[in-house]
Amino acid sequence: MVLVIVLLLLVIGSVLFHFLSPWYLTPIASNWGMIDDTLTITFIVCGFVF
Repeated sequence: MVLVIVLLLLVIGSVLFHFLSPWYLTPIASNWGMIDDTLTITFIVCGFVF
């Protein structure tokens, strides 16, 4: 039960840190919008599946 609580706190803390931190992904290159979109979609899908 302790492990479940620790993992839950870790997930909640990670999500809060992601949304509240001032850090962001910088553009890979000026003309590479599609790669940036692909990277964003990959993070969203992986986060949803996780």
